[in-house]
Amino acid sequence: MAYQEKQLQEISKKFQIYGEILHAETLKIGHINETYSATYDQGGTRVRYIHQKINKGVFKNPLAVMKNVARVTSHLRKKLEMQDSRDITRRSLILIPTRKGQSYFRSAEGEFWRTFVFIEGVETFEAVQSPQQALQAGRAFGEFQRLLVDLSGERLFEKFLGAAGSNLTRTFPRSSISPVSEWKSASSARSSVFPVAISTCPRHRTRAPSLSWRSAVMAM
Repeated sequence: MAYQEKQLQEISKKFQIYGEILHAETLKIGHINETYSATYDQGGTRVRYIHQKINKGVFKNPLAVMKNVARVTSHLRKKLEMQDSRDITRRSLILIPTRKGQSYFRSAEGEFWRTFVFIEGVETFEAVQSPQQALQAGRAFGEFQRLLVDLSGERLFEKFLGAAGSNLTRTFPRSSISPVSEWKSASSARSSVFPVAISTCPRHRTRAPSLSWRSAVMAM
């Protein structure tokens, strides 16, 4: 059952977001997590954030999911900075920590929440509508994998409930591009369609393929 706005306001106070929340609305794209777009007044400027409740019925280990998200987004950002890439805040998700410095907030009811900066000027397509969109998505996934091929540290871990009701556990090697591809395939298989985000802002159109990475990470 969707949260009421007052309840969402209480959740938002747990994250490092400054300013007054003005209103929130449910985002209906997606079939797994409960997602909201919230608008804040920050010094007279309206800024949007994404608040998302992780579906524990699908993701049986939310802690592992959030550990993956934090590692992947941090790695992407560092790689983009090393490459002196432009528009890094648009090319990689910004995960907002809680006031205690965690990547997620766990409510008294045991629900897990995460928050991201909302990316403006992006249109999401739940199904490919043209060969050009398919080309852009393919390029984006290829670049996504290229940036993650040298992800260091322990193995990525994901456990979720399979379509047939069986528990599936995936543990991926440290430095292999193929498992990343398999991981993304597993993520996309959780919904009937896998969203592709493409920029609608004129100055970003030439770099539109990179924006698809956010859809991939959000599916984690």
